[in-house]
Amino acid sequence: MKRTAILRTIFFLTILCNPARPASAAKVAVVLSDEQPSTREALRGVRLVLPNARALALTATGSDLEGVGVVVALGAQAASQNYPGGPKLVAAMVMDPSLALPEGSVLVSSLPDAFSLLATIRGLSNGLEALAVLAPQGQYLPYVRYLEAAGKVTGVKIVLETADSPPDLVSALRGLKGKVQAVWLAPTPMLLDQKNFKFVADFCRNTGVGLFAPVPELAGAGALAGVAPSPVDLGRAAGAAAKDLAAGKSVNKSVNVDQSKVMISVKLAAAMGLKVSARDGLLVP
Repeated sequence: MKRTAILRTIFFLTILCNPARPASAAKVAVVLSDEQPSTREALRGVRLVLPNARALALTATGSDLEGVGVVVALGAQAASQNYPGGPKLVAAMVMDPSLALPEGSVLVSSLPDAFSLLATIRGLSNGLEALAVLAPQGQYLPYVRYLEAAGKVTGVKIVLETADSPPDLVSALRGLKGKVQAVWLAPTPMLLDQKNFKFVADFCRNTGVGLFAPVPELAGAGALAGVAPSPVDLGRAAGAAAKDLAAGKSVNKSVNVDQSKVMISVKLAAAMGLKVSARDGLLVP
C-alpha cells in the first residue's frame, strides 16, 4: 500500500511539473499577387493582427510553404493558386465574385457594408428614394439582396439594372431616367473601363444623379463619391480570419468589413447643391 501511495504521489507530481501543452497554432503565410501600394497596405493590415506572418510572392515554392497551415491570399492571382499541402485559404482584395476558391475557403468581401453604403449615399443625396445598381447579369446577386434588405429598413428602393456590354449599358441608363436619385456601380472591368465609366458619369452629371463608385479614388474622376473598405481594413479582417483558422476555430465562408473608406468630389457635390465636410469623408477636388 505504501508503495502504491508513493507511486501515485510521483505520478501527480510529474503532471504538475510538466503540464500538457496546448496544440500550437498553425503557421500563417501571406501570398501577394503583386507589389502594388494597395496590396502592401493590405499586408500591413494582416500584420496588425499577425505581426509575424511571413510574406511570400507568387513565385513561392513548396519549401517556402512547408509547415504552413493557413494562407492569406491578397489579390485574385494569389487566391487562384494551387498551394501544396492543402492549407486553408483566406482570400482578400478579390473583386471578382465568380472566382472559384477551394472548398472551405474564406472570402473577405471587397464590397462595402450595405447599411454603411446606403447611409453614405443618403447623406450625399437630395432626398434619396431609389438607388440604381448596375451589375452584370447573374453576378453580385447576394450583395443586391443584402442591399434590398438594408433598403427596406432605411426606406430606399433598390433598382437592379444589368449590363454585360456597352450596348446594354446604354439601354440600362435610358431606363433609369427620372426613376432614381443615385447610381452604384458593381466593381467589374466592363463598368470600370475608362470609356464606359465616363459614359455613365456623363449620364449621371447631365441628369443630376449622384454616381457612387466601388473604388474610392474614382471620386473626382466622374463619381460623386467612391465607397469601399480600405486595403488595411481588408487585410485586418483577413488576418483575424486566418488567426481563428490557425487556432482551429470555425470561420464564416464570407467575411464583411463594417468600415468603409469614403472619398467625395467637392466639385461635383457643389454642382449638385450639396454641402460636404471632412466628417462625410475624404474631400478631393
